Amino acid sequence: RRSSEAEEAFRELMSKYADFPGVHYAYGVYQMEIDQRVALAEFEKELQANPAHWSSMLVVAFLRTRDGEPEIGIQFTEKAMRLEPPRNHWISQTALGQAYLSMGAPEKAIPELEGALKQQPNNDSIHFFLEQAYRQAGRKADAQREKTEFVRLREQMDPRSMPTPPGMGGGPTDQAR
Repeated sequence: RRSSEAEEAFRELMSKYADFPGVHYAYGVYQMEIDQRVALAEFEKELQANPAHWSSMLVVAFLRTRDGEPEIGIQFTEKAMRLEPPRNHWISQTALGQAYLSMGAPEKAIPELEGALKQQPNNDSIHFFLEQAYRQAGRKADAQREKTEFVRLREQMDPRSMPTPPGMGGGPTDQAR
C-alpha cells in the first residue's frame, strides 16, 4: 500500500545485498503486480546468482509460457522439477500442462494435469486447466466434469465470486424452484 516506500526499501536492499540468495526473487515477486517484464528480469537475475532456485525457474516458466514461449517454459519447468521437493511436483506438473496447452498439445497436458490433481484435488486452477485440456482433446464429458468441479471449488472459496450457472445448484434461481 506504500509503494514509494517499498520501492525505496528494495533499492536499498538491492544496492547492499544484490548477490545474496533470494534478493532478486523477492524483488521479482514485488514487481509481479507492477511490471511483469521487470519481474521476469529479476527472476532471471536470481537464477544467475542462484542456479538451483527452483521457485524462480517456475515463475520464469510461467511468464515465458504466457508470453508465447512455451518451449522455454517447458525447459525451465523440467529443470525445476528435478530440484523441487517431491511434495511440490504438482506445481511443475501444472506448469507443464499449461505450456502444453498453449502449444495445442492436450494429449501431453492431460497426464501432467491429472498427476497434479492427484496431489492437489481441491485446487480449482488445476481443474480449470484440465477442463481446457479435455475440451481441446474432444473429451466433452470429462471437460464438463472438470468445469463443474472448478465452479464448485471457486464458489466454496468465495460464494460471491462467481454466479452459479442455472441447473448447477446453489444459485438464486435454483432456490426458487
